[in-house]
Amino acid sequence: MRLTLPPRWSAGLRSREVALTLSARNLALWTKAPGINPEQGELDNAFSDVRFVIPTAPQARYWLLRVDWGF
Repeated sequence: MRLTLPPRWSAGLRSREVALTLSARNLALWTKAPGINPEQGELDNAFSDVRFVIPTAPQARYWLLRVDWGF
């Protein structure tokens, strides 16, 4: 989502243009895969039918606010 400030506000900040951009990543899990991290891999032992999962941390959820300030 991008929001450009009105020219009057930008002039008050001594700039030509000011824009704010809000973005986010990894807000929800959109799969039916079991566990907390669907990207973790499985190891298959060639000598038996035993399968196990190496536990890894899931990707972080984060928000990013960017300010574009044009002079």
